[in-house]
Amino acid sequence: MRIEPYEDSKLDTIKSLSLRAWSPVFDSIQKAMDIEVYHSFYPDGWRVSQLNAVESVCTTADMKVWVAIDSDSTVGFVAVKLHSESSMGEIYMIAVDPDYQRLGIGAALVEFACYSACNLLANPPISIGR
Repeated sequence: MRIEPYEDSKLDTIKSLSLRAWSPVFDSIQKAMDIEVYHSFYPDGWRVSQLNAVESVCTTADMKVWVAIDSDSTVGFVAVKLHSESSMGEIYMIAVDPDYQRLGIGAALVEFACYSACNLLANPPISIGR
């Protein structure tokens, strides 16, 4: 598995894997919330909202996005929002394809994102607890 910078050609794949990755989460949220409240948050359904959110993070200038590639397949991604005024970075969005979860890809993306954000913001590397 390797991690590389996002390219526009990966957008549709990232959107698709994101929906698969987050489906159980949103199913759980829907069951836990009052249905009217849920629909007020997601009037067009969570999938439309998430597709728009993924596209936004992948195309916004202050975001840095990297993808995890395994055997030439995109299997995950992480988006980091850089806050240069405070010299901080924030993991804004992350997803791993369900077929590749629990293999350390998410952890590798988090670690890569943290070190990359530190380098981009000229901060010393941080320690990541496990």
